[in-house]
Amino acid sequence: MKYLILTATSGNGHNNVAKLIKNEILLKQPDAEIKIADVYYEYGKKLDAFIRDGGYLWACNRHRRLYNMFFKYIEKRDLKNSPSSRSNRQCECILYNLLKDVLSFKPDVIFSTYYGATMAIANLRRIYNLPAKIVTIALDYGISPYWGCSAKGVDMMFLPSVDMIPEFVKKRYSKEELKVVGLPKVKISRKLSKEQAKEELGLNPNIFTLTIMKSGFFPMKNSVLVRELEKIKQPIQIVIMNGKDEKCKEDLDKRFAKVKTKHKIVNLNFVDDPYVYRACADLVISKAGGQSITELIDECKPMLVVNKLPRQEEFNRDYAVRLGCALSVGDKTLGNTINELITNNQKLEGLGINASKVQKSQANDAIVDYLMSLGNADYSQFNINDNARQVIRLARKTMKKYA
Repeated sequence: MKYLILTATSGNGHNNVAKLIKNEILLKQPDAEIKIADVYYEYGKKLDAFIRDGGYLWACNRHRRLYNMFFKYIEKRDLKNSPSSRSNRQCECILYNLLKDVLSFKPDVIFSTYYGATMAIANLRRIYNLPAKIVTIALDYGISPYWGCSAKGVDMMFLPSVDMIPEFVKKRYSKEELKVVGLPKVKISRKLSKEQAKEELGLNPNIFTLTIMKSGFFPMKNSVLVRELEKIKQPIQIVIMNGKDEKCKEDLDKRFAKVKTKHKIVNLNFVDDPYVYRACADLVISKAGGQSITELIDECKPMLVVNKLPRQEEFNRDYAVRLGCALSVGDKTLGNTINELITNNQKLEGLGINASKVQKSQANDAIVDYLMSLGNADYSQFNINDNARQVIRLARKTMKKYA
């Protein structure tokens, strides 16, 4: 079978899931032909792709309030008129080249990890009745207002939470098109106790250990983070994962040296096995990406999620807090909250106990098994000669029927 996996570099989550699903398919179907396409780089203009990629992080880091205001505005507008042809024009720049790639590669299944890519392929399905089955996934515990633009254009939408079904039904998805599986995550090849993980990392098993997941977007300045960590009364072990942000790591090193911290600091760049650094933790300060939240809940780790988040990550934070698996903290409350949890073991353990009650994600196997069950697509009678202008014109005309 042939699989075309569509993704986009807007943060790291969409690409991570695309690669994860590819690897899972190959484990079960080694002879599968799989192509991953970063849609705006592969099918659109490189400048547009670069702006979307860098612009997303820039907006989240520098203009979060404005970004959230716009997001909430679109939410309200979309609920009144979903889907709208104007919304779908976001993906017009990739329609023609995406169609050409489908005709060339002839995939049996198209799996999309990004709403913009799903909008594009759903539009092409409506216009040309593509033979391939189209499957997509929501990667946050909340609903992007643009998901309504793909209604009636996909065969299956995978969801992380059952709470999301009513809202997707409002956006004109049928219940038969919605399947709750959780979110995909990297499978753990080994399980370590907290003590085993501390020993492997050369940490004292008898000292409270805090892990901070800073890779990607993290909504707290280094100066504020160091200030709050210095409020912690007893010396602890602090493990920080900065991902590929070397400047951030160097800045933290200087700040901890300047304050002559009493804590043991293990400040890291990218790590090959993030699991062991989570496993060693008594408490985790996490970013609020859907995958990060899912991993920590499945591992029953007590967590703190920092406020000042982009709108889609607010959904993820609220989901974890609502389940009693996390506490939400701000710039001035982080240090005091950690002090409280260190001294109140019952409250700390309660976060992990609540996480243990949540059904664990089965997304990897559920998604791959479903994709493999869809069978082959017949392209023998499928031939299109439309040019780029014709494709876009047909897309706009077709969307008016769905608006």
